[in-house]
Amino acid sequence: MPTTLTLKNIPDEVYERLKGAAAMHRRSLNSEAIVCLETVLTPGRIAPGERLARARATHRVEAWRIRRESHRCAETPGPRVIVVDSNVLAYLYLPGEFTPAAERLLETDPDWHAPVLWRSEFRNILAGCMRRGTLTFEQAATIQHEAESLLDGAEHETDSRQVLELVRDSDCSAYDCEFVALAKTLGASLATMDNKLLKAFPQIARPLASV
Repeated sequence: MPTTLTLKNIPDEVYERLKGAAAMHRRSLNSEAIVCLETVLTPGRIAPGERLARARATHRVEAWRIRRESHRCAETPGPRVIVVDSNVLAYLYLPGEFTPAAERLLETDPDWHAPVLWRSEFRNILAGCMRRGTLTFEQAATIQHEAESLLDGAEHETDSRQVLELVRDSDCSAYDCEFVALAKTLGASLATMDNKLLKAFPQIARPLASV
């Protein structure tokens, strides 16, 4: 039987974010709060359809891509260029603990970039979801397409010599060093939650919540 819970002293910022999310998803504040709690506390129980609905409603890929391009063309400074690793993209599309941080980053700085490698890594994440039964094939394919739309025009090949130099000077894999190399090339920060990257490249890699 459902339990009634009354919350007091909710911080203004949290309330405003909840209200905005409820309006975006066309839910009541109560329903949105329940979804947020389920996302964090019982992520495995969220239906695949709900995951996909949240991805579509929350991220509005096309609108943000247009916003990113408008800032690139504007003469006045716009959002920062941010390199994101594949896990940050997964946090954006697969609700979990770090999803709110990924959403805030995209709202603030939508000019996201990544090496072409991200596609394979992201597909591998979606493959794991399909095998665990949390996404159907069609849902995974749709999320992959939407993520590719988000990064349209912002994917880059990386310099092999630079990547190998980073591998030589760290404990990180060549895959991870591609993201670092791109961030160095673009003069950007790398948003990640990978502890090894954060430790090896503290001047470039930043925790997702602090970028």
